[in-house]
Amino acid sequence: MPLLLPILRLLRLPLVWTALADVLAGAAVALSGPADFSWSRLWPLLILSPALYLFGMALNDLLDADDDRQAGRDRPIARGELSRLNAVSVAAFLLGLACIAAAFLPAAARDMAQATLAFIILYNTLAKRATLTAVPFMAACRAANILIGFAAAFGSWNFRLSPHAHLCLALLLAVLPAFFLTSRLLRAARRAAACQPPQ
Repeated sequence: MPLLLPILRLLRLPLVWTALADVLAGAAVALSGPADFSWSRLWPLLILSPALYLFGMALNDLLDADDDRQAGRDRPIARGELSRLNAVSVAAFLLGLACIAAAFLPAAARDMAQATLAFIILYNTLAKRATLTAVPFMAACRAANILIGFAAAFGSWNFRLSPHAHLCLALLLAVLPAFFLTSRLLRAARRAAACQPPQ
C-alpha cells in the first residue's frame, strides 16, 4: 500500500480519461449507428488505450527523473518516493497489458497501436525537447489513438474508405491546433511560475 500513491502520481491517473475519449471518439465516428456497435470489437480498446497512455506517463517520468530532481519538481521518482526499478516494473506491466489487449483487435487496429507506441517512445526520448517537434509528436500520439478506435470499429485505419470520412478528418485535424494551444499555455504558465519570487 505505501507504493500505491506514488504509482498513481507517476501515472497521473486522472488524465487517463482523455485517452479513452480519443479512442472511443474514433470508434464512434466509424460506426453508422447504435446497430453497428459490437462489444467484442470495442472492449479491448478500454484496456489498450489507457495502458498505452499510462505507459507513456511512466516512461516520461523515468526519462526525466534526473531533470526533475535538479529542477525540484514534485515527481515521485525525483523525490525518492518510488524507485526506478518499481517504475520500470509498472511500465513493463502496462506495456504487457496493452499487448494482450491488442491481440484481440483486428490487424488494422493492431497496426495503429504499434504506430501509437512508436510515437509515444519517440516523443519521450527525442521530440519533447523542443516545441517544434513536441507538439506534432504529441498530436500524432493522439491522432493514432483515435485511429486505433476507428480501425477497431471499421476494420481499416484508412478513414478515406469510410462513409464518415469527413467526420474522422475533422476529428484528426482538431488535434494539432488543440495541442499547440495547450502546449503554449503550459509553457507560459511554467515561465510565469519560474519568475515568481520564493515566498
